[in-house]
Amino acid sequence: MNYWNKLISEDNFRLAWRRINTGQNIYYKRFFREVYLAYEISLEANLSSLLSRIQGMSYHPSPPDRVFIPKPSGLQRPVTLLTVEDQVVWQAVANILALKWGGKRKSLENKVVFSNILNPDKIFFFEHWKISYRRFLKNISEIYRDNKCVGHFDLAAYFDTISHDHIIKLITPKNRNSDFGILIRKVLNSWTAEKCSKTYSHGIPQGPIASSWIGELIFLDIDKILDKEDRFKYLRYVDDIRIFAKDEDTVREGIIKLEEICRNKGLIPQSSKTQVFCAKSEEEAIGKHFSLTPEWYIEEKTDKFLEECIDTKTGEVINSSKLKLFLFKAPPIDKHLDAILELFKRMPELSDAFVNYLSKFEGNEKAISYLVELLQKKRFPYQYVEGNVWLLLSFIDKERESGSKLVLRAIRRILHPRNNFYLRYGLLMYMSPFVKNASKRVFNKYYYEDSSVLQSLFLSKLAAEFTQEDYVKILKRCLIRSNPDASLVAATRIAIDNINYKGLKIEKKLKPIVRNCLVELGVVKSKTVPILTPLEEILQNSYGVSVVNWKSCLGKDFSHAYRILVMSEKAFEINRSAWLCLIDSFNDILTRTLVRLDISLNMQLIDPKGRLIKYGALLDIRSNLSVKYKTIADIFRLLHSRRCFVPEAHPYDEKTAKRTKPLLLGERKNFYGKLKQAYVEVNTAFQNI
Repeated sequence: MNYWNKLISEDNFRLAWRRINTGQNIYYKRFFREVYLAYEISLEANLSSLLSRIQGMSYHPSPPDRVFIPKPSGLQRPVTLLTVEDQVVWQAVANILALKWGGKRKSLENKVVFSNILNPDKIFFFEHWKISYRRFLKNISEIYRDNKCVGHFDLAAYFDTISHDHIIKLITPKNRNSDFGILIRKVLNSWTAEKCSKTYSHGIPQGPIASSWIGELIFLDIDKILDKEDRFKYLRYVDDIRIFAKDEDTVREGIIKLEEICRNKGLIPQSSKTQVFCAKSEEEAIGKHFSLTPEWYIEEKTDKFLEECIDTKTGEVINSSKLKLFLFKAPPIDKHLDAILELFKRMPELSDAFVNYLSKFEGNEKAISYLVELLQKKRFPYQYVEGNVWLLLSFIDKERESGSKLVLRAIRRILHPRNNFYLRYGLLMYMSPFVKNASKRVFNKYYYEDSSVLQSLFLSKLAAEFTQEDYVKILKRCLIRSNPDASLVAATRIAIDNINYKGLKIEKKLKPIVRNCLVELGVVKSKTVPILTPLEEILQNSYGVSVVNWKSCLGKDFSHAYRILVMSEKAFEINRSAWLCLIDSFNDILTRTLVRLDISLNMQLIDPKGRLIKYGALLDIRSNLSVKYKTIADIFRLLHSRRCFVPEAHPYDEKTAKRTKPLLLGERKNFYGKLKQAYVEVNTAFQNI
């Protein structure tokens, strides 16, 4: 089966979109509700555009945002916020992996594996977690009757340690450099590195449901091996693994075998959570902090339920899982408020649950005063928790009565250069009513916000808080961002708030995805959406150069230049020296085009014998080209000289007879930066000739 063709089919991308919208990862989706709605407005056109870019090799994944959530251990769990288009691509990949491996995993589902069970209804990617988790608990109960000894096995940073090569082998085991393999490596390198200058060979983004499925497949071989064991029983729910046997030694044998297999796959066992013991009860076998289902909470018995969570005398938490359920399900009751507020600052790992509960106390003076005092006196180890406090205040103190005490502190915090995503989110939401009277530096935090996802979250709140002029200014900037999330939401606000779109004068700067949305909303009358050629889009996405009309300039060489550029893109991560040779060939075409178009250079491309004049001769330091277009010629000459000294071109240097050397990573980085400058100059030259 040709999985690449299956991947880039319209049906697959349409299914990917539906599965994203019906996913059970509510926490993740809350960051994208307005973005999803805006993307849906012109869905068919958006998916078609995305597909054409992938097919033309001009699709470029965007660096993600990350939210770091506190864990009970004191560490943080990173959640990776992909742009809406990147989510579609990642889910489309997961769809193909489900198509290839779903049947092979079927015999293990609900027998030894109980997490992320594929749903026979295609629109819903997974069966509801409540159903599969109950089966997990039921199987533990049944096995425990005859196997009292238990091994709890857990993995450290599971998603962060998954090998990219392992994922590629799931699709193309014999050809890592296939189109599919190159796409997976390209997106994961972009999503897992903290800085664009670094790349890693491991880790997948946490949060999307696509990652949950891929994480399951990494364990498939392990599940199959341990399912065949008859001396002990093996059960797994995500990375929470249980081994049951009649005696401790057998359990330890199972743990050792599991550890060896995991280490061979590059997975790291977490020693602090690995236990071997003989359970005295079924609940002990399941685990102290096992998850609860909402049906276990009965509203009429709220007081009793809370007493089972908290020791009323000491204020200590008895059962954190039940407390979490209480915070999500219980109605706001004043007599519980003191206890909940006191726990809020002591349990950062339940920060979201506390915010959910306390947000029901809108206008409550006690809650507002407590949060104000918390922000004034407490030093927050986790920026996520501080962000949640600012966010919570923006919910329950809508009139901003706390502003007289907090606004100066909020301004100091908002101007701090090292705030992470979630703290910026909380501060920007809280400060929005005060921007009219604040300095330009505060306004610029909204205007120049780095994260497109974060801008999309607060855009709809600004119309009522900002002056019309400032609001329109932010919308205008959002519309022309390179990442689409804020642009799409801004497009919907243009229509909803009846903004004079023509007065923005940004028609030529719009991305096709944004213009599609504006056309469907009736803001833009024309149905003609300007589309960049794949070559122009690669140069824009990979080199940051907005080129114009290169197709007519290159003429009959356009297709040839495009093919060479695509091959250079494929070789960029795989073979640096091959990339240099290919990009040098692409530059050769650009140089000859420049000579052909600019008759003032008075240079020939063919010698008297009808042979092509060598590229190196055209770049000679004394040539008319080098004199008139010095920057272009100097950069192209530098790359060409190095290209002649790589093994892919020649085994020995023609002048010194020295052995040639592969291109180093630092050299490629240097050349890459210089090419950006050169292509800007080439584009200017093409437009001026």
